[in-house]
Amino acid sequence: MRELYSKIFTALILIATISSCKLSGDVMPTKSKDTTLVATGTGTGTGTGTGGNGDVAIGAVGTISYRVDSSAVVTYTTNTIFAVFSPGEQGTSLLYPNGATQISMLNPNNLSTSFILIFTGITPGTYDIFSVSINTPTLQLFGQANGQAKATILSHSSNVKGTVQGTFSGDAMDGSFNTHHVKGSFNLKQ
Repeated sequence: MRELYSKIFTALILIATISSCKLSGDVMPTKSKDTTLVATGTGTGTGTGTGGNGDVAIGAVGTISYRVDSSAVVTYTTNTIFAVFSPGEQGTSLLYPNGATQISMLNPNNLSTSFILIFTGITPGTYDIFSVSINTPTLQLFGQANGQAKATILSHSSNVKGTVQGTFSGDAMDGSFNTHHVKGSFNLKQ
């Protein structure tokens, strides 16, 4: 039952996020690309260092990167957003009594590719992953995930205004209930 609620909530967040997006002018998103990132910084979370998950470097501002099992690192540089759900917020307080942060890549021009990570924290620290959803033409991972996200920077002045940077690592299942290890990083400012 919890998995069903998780899927419904993820779908509602996806719909709410897409409907509230505004593109200025004729800005058209570019396609995501698979790249292998090389650590070039000090690993302190202030640059493009390893960021602490041992494999997927923290990228430039505006990026979400992840690796599933031993596949190539996937990096999204457009349509990346985050939202912070405060404790007691109407509509989410039952799911996240202590608050949560959602990291997303939702492309309104390509609904077959998306990424959503939700972890149960709203300040810098290490938190449990509530759910992860990765949807590509060749892989669909969804639902509640086991693992942790480490937010090295998490400051916000509203639900969608601030900076979030960190790493994550955990396990998620595909439609055949096979477990996949997912690790990655995020660096968003809006």
